[in-house]
Amino acid sequence: MKFRTFRDVVVALVLILLVVLGDSVISEASDGDGDMTYEEGAQAWQDTEESLRIREAKKAQVKKRWAEPTETCILDVTIFVQSENWCGPATVKQVVHFIKGQSKEMSEYAALLGTTSDGTDMTVIPGVLNQELGIGTVYTYEDQFADQTEWQNLLKASMDNSLPAILDIDSSQVYDGSGECGFPYETTGHFVNMSGYDYETMAFRIADPTRLGYGNHWVDMDVLYRVNMDHFRHAIIH
Repeated sequence: MKFRTFRDVVVALVLILLVVLGDSVISEASDGDGDMTYEEGAQAWQDTEESLRIREAKKAQVKKRWAEPTETCILDVTIFVQSENWCGPATVKQVVHFIKGQSKEMSEYAALLGTTSDGTDMTVIPGVLNQELGIGTVYTYEDQFADQTEWQNLLKASMDNSLPAILDIDSSQVYDGSGECGFPYETTGHFVNMSGYDYETMAFRIADPTRLGYGNHWVDMDVLYRVNMDHFRHAIIH
């Protein structure tokens, strides 16, 4: 191939980078889809007797203890920016690192989770977390909420117990191109951790492994509820 001008050389190099880097080249307003859909092979959640018992116990605890919200909670969750579309492995690494003070390489969590080029199946995450933490069945999957208040209180309870929850979100229905909608970027499927709440401002703090560099950032509770409910699972791991 012959290049006539320096501009031709630059264009060719850019095209080569796009081919080589592939999914790692992302726009300023969006990040890759890191979850696995049912069409891509993900499974629906199947309760066991133990997981059902834990879910019901957590909901009972919420009703008894969090009728009146405490004001604020901040968890010092370290951000590990995801590689490729590995937001699932990144959020698992963030939880394990927060609780144990150390964690494995992200690639090891990707292997444990069975992460593929399509992303991570959310239903696998609770089992891997419980196995890696070695503290029994603590984390479980939940997609049935009486209302937004119960959803908020389940997330609150998890953080009050120093257990960063995980959400799967879809902001494509609310993102307006500017971030003024309350969520700063567009994604059709992405995992984030919870790292705090503030009931004075009615905001949740999320530990976000996105390559866009938001880190720990605040999102209005109503907006976070919307982007969680807009996801096809509308589920949390807590």
